[in-house]
Amino acid sequence: MKEEELRSRLMALTSIAAGYCSALENCRDCEREDFIRDILGFLPRIYWEFSDLSVEENPDVSEFDYFPEYVDEDYYESVRRSVEAVMGEDDVFLETFEEDMKYSDTPVAASVSESLADIFQPLYNFISVVK
Repeated sequence: MKEEELRSRLMALTSIAAGYCSALENCRDCEREDFIRDILGFLPRIYWEFSDLSVEENPDVSEFDYFPEYVDEDYYESVRRSVEAVMGEDDVFLETFEEDMKYSDTPVAASVSESLADIFQPLYNFISVVK
């Protein structure tokens, strides 16, 4: 990839990540419908932009744990709770990919706020490194 193309790609990735993180950080100021519309706009773009990144094999580095962590547990929980407050009763959905689901007599619930905060964490770390 040429340097100019790489720079352009990095700017696009950073812009999408920053927009998503900002939407989660400021979600308490939004109506539920506006927040959902914004997040539904970001999620496919995040998937698309990050899905085709190729990572060159480096035998010295097996994981991405060498990146600094900027999101601590308290900040993660703060973001998760904010999303949970905005989503209200719509924060819970049935987890169909859970292995225990097929053996369970009761539904296995998952949280929209936790799922969105799980995406927030590496994206916030990414934009913090880029910054």
